[in-house]
Amino acid sequence: MTKEQTESLAKSLTRFALMAELKYKKGQEEHGGNLWVQPDLIDRMEEEVIDQWHYLQALRQQLKN
Repeated sequence: MTKEQTESLAKSLTRFALMAELKYKKGQEEHGGNLWVQPDLIDRMEEEVIDQWHYLQALRQQLKN
């Protein structure tokens, strides 16, 4: 990999780690309990997928304007 690619990867991973930690902590505050024992985890995952779809479509619309 080039120096620029390595730097880009490092920035991406740093941002992901920070955002993932904050999102996890926020989820704990909102939902409580241990994530790995939530009985409705698959339902929550489906909701997240749907949210991602709508975000992607909104971004597509923004980029066309």
